[in-house]
Amino acid sequence: MNYAMHKQRGVILLVALVLIAGMSLVTVSVMKGSVLNSRLARNDQAHLEVRERAQSLLASAVVNVSNLPMSGGVGSTNCYNQQNCDSTTVAIAATLIDGSDAARTSVSITRQAPFLATPPRQLSSSAGLFSVANFEIESAYDATDIQRGKAVMAQGIMTLVNKGVQ
Repeated sequence: MNYAMHKQRGVILLVALVLIAGMSLVTVSVMKGSVLNSRLARNDQAHLEVRERAQSLLASAVVNVSNLPMSGGVGSTNCYNQQNCDSTTVAIAATLIDGSDAARTSVSITRQAPFLATPPRQLSSSAGLFSVANFEIESAYDATDIQRGKAVMAQGIMTLVNKGVQ
């Protein structure tokens, strides 16, 4: 009788070890999944921050009317932190280009065809006093040097030009 109990105790020990090993595997698997989800969340957050920065650059360039190249012809460009532009006088909010962000930032504003166009009919009675100038504004924020990614945004805008000023 003593021999049978001793043999059963060994089986219980073996079953307990198998259960502990199985639980350990499940725990390690769950932790790996948790770490992966955390990395994915950080990556999504970094990508969102880069897109928001590019959108802020775009908005900052649009707000300042002096950024629009009115004196040049179709295709003339006004840029910030880019090569081969007709002008490099784009004014951007200082908070968006401080420190190392200045090198990661670029904006270009290009005059689009036609040079001047008829304004939309929604302007009703004052439409005869104005012409329309079209522009494409592109902003880029490239933070790949710090593993945050790159975002490029583009937007078309239309500005009214007083026919008396043309």
